[in-house]
Amino acid sequence: MSDDNLIRIGELADRLQVSTITVRNWMDSGKIPKSSYIAVAGDTRTTYRFDYDKVRDHLSADNAEGRKQLELDL
Repeated sequence: MSDDNLIRIGELADRLQVSTITVRNWMDSGKIPKSSYIAVAGDTRTTYRFDYDKVRDHLSADNAEGRKQLELDL
């Protein structure tokens, strides 16, 4: 994962059109996989940098799987 491609949580939230709280919830639930972000330790707290392409690809695949399951349930 190249540092040039990493974005902050606020930018990720903006691109996905969700809140930063939603992004954090998705991280906690595993909807955003740990392989798509890194933790950066700061003086007072840990911040995160995300590989937008990996996050987007994972969420797109997750949505496609959800649509397939919905079709099967119908």
